[in-house]
Formats: sequence, structure tokens, C-alpha cells
Amino acid sequence: PRDHFDDPDTHMLLSRRLHRHGVVRAFECRVKRKDGSVLWIALGIRVVWNTQGEPVRYEGTVVDIHDRKLAEATMRKSEERYR
Repeated sequence: PRDHFDDPDTHMLLSRRLHRHGVVRAFECRVKRKDGSVLWIALGIRVVWNTQGEPVRYEGTVVDIHDRKLAEATMRKSEERYR
């Protein structure tokens, strides 16, 4: 559901890519946890179609990349200070 995403446009972008290509790999986005905190994830999703060409289900994976994103942000800040 779109209210799980931190950015309201993320759901629309993900849906467009998925329906255009039938698969999305390594789609990085932020989602909201039940407690309201934000978590970075990478999604891999594919559409499973029936013989009539209609989507019947989605299959995919979710990978927690939150620590990596925090480390990248820390590195960027450190590099900016160094310059």
C-alpha cells in the first residue's frame, strides 16, 4: 500500500516501472515502520501473468539496506567537511 512509503510518489514510480517492465530490481526506497520510524529497503519484484496476459500475483524480495544508507550519508558528510 502507498501509505507504507515515506515519499508519496514512490508508490507511483514503483508501480509504473513494474507494469512497464514486469520486473523491478534493486529499487531503493524508504518505508515507514509501524512506530513511524523510517527504514531504507531495496525491493526486487516481478509480476506473474496468467495466460490472458493479466497480472495474477507479485513475487519479490525485500532487503534491509538501512545501515548501508546511513554509512553512505556519513561518508558524504565526512567528504564534504574534508573539502
